[in-house]
Amino acid sequence: MSKKSQNSQKESVLECDALTLTYGRKSIFSSLHLQFSAGEIVVLLGENGAGKSSLLKLLWGYLQPTRGHVLLSGREVHKIPKAQIPFAFGYLSQSSQYPLGYSVAEYIQMAGYPIGVDFHAQSALFDWVVRDLDLWDLKDRALLDLSGGERQRAKCARLWLQACLVSHPLVLLIDEFETHLDTHWKNHISKIWIDLASQGSLVILAGHDQALYQEMAQEFSEPHRIRFIQLDNL
Repeated sequence: MSKKSQNSQKESVLECDALTLTYGRKSIFSSLHLQFSAGEIVVLLGENGAGKSSLLKLLWGYLQPTRGHVLLSGREVHKIPKAQIPFAFGYLSQSSQYPLGYSVAEYIQMAGYPIGVDFHAQSALFDWVVRDLDLWDLKDRALLDLSGGERQRAKCARLWLQACLVSHPLVLLIDEFETHLDTHWKNHISKIWIDLASQGSLVILAGHDQALYQEMAQEFSEPHRIRFIQLDNL
């Protein structure tokens, strides 16, 4: 991919500086320059293999770039201590692998463990998130006993809960949240991401459902704050 600069209208909080990623001899990105601002929604589009998921993993330091840097408020992400990452980033993976032996409630409450939350003191917030995503009657069931759509709602609930628990806006990196969801839940959960962006979070989505993302753009109260980046063209 060739060098491309994407500038946002406000001061960037997250930046890719000459970001290059290769797997063996295959180049995924080459000298990629991107800037992201707080309070905006950025949608990463592209065919399978375009690097959407890899870019999300690079942004929060899960992957190391071959060359270049990812900067969070001017600080290199890979130098941020791991204990501080949950206070800065929230990540929803497209992986279909789930931890064994956990109930739905236990899985969602994992959102609070890295940030030291006592859910006895935050039970009202947990209850609200779980009820909103219609998981209350499922909360004591084994996570792996749920359908694909129910598990996907639990994943979204865990990320949403993390965003609510941290006292400042997060960078939310969301990989194909719409997987296994019907139209109702796609639209419902997309409004959650819109609300979080309106409160100052940077929301970066990766996926294929362009019709859904266009609907999100129409719902967003600040349509100029939503951008689409076609990774195939960079």
